[in-house]
Amino acid sequence: MSTALATLQAARSAGIEIEADGSRLRLRSAIPPSRILLGALRQNEPEIIEMLTPGEDGRSPEDWACRFDEIAGQREYEDHMPRPEAEACARQCCITEWLACHPGRSTTEAEDVFARIGMTTRNLLRPALATPDDQPNRPGQPIRRAS
Repeated sequence: MSTALATLQAARSAGIEIEADGSRLRLRSAIPPSRILLGALRQNEPEIIEMLTPGEDGRSPEDWACRFDEIAGQREYEDHMPRPEAEACARQCCITEWLACHPGRSTTEAEDVFARIGMTTRNLLRPALATPDDQPNRPGQPIRRAS
């Protein structure tokens, strides 16, 4: 998973609403974000903006990441596939859907798009920023980098 996606997910888990506004991020939160989280958002701002900005098909990279997780979860729980096999199937489904939305584009281009957002056969949405005991951060907790 990309650091930008992990940061975006950590911010949302902390109750922060984030949207792209041109070349800037707009944040809304009931409580002030931690300095660590704000630093991670600043450091990854260009990539987060890219993740939140829809492409020519109207879907943002984050939308594709959610689609991947939806398909993988469906294959894992409803079809009883092992997670690695479910993720491989989800990746192929997303590439097929992307190609249908982008006539004339190649499979290599689709694979490049998904590689940029960290969509591999590993679990895309596993938190990269976690507590030392490898538990996901809980809302309201400061983000700690995994050791």
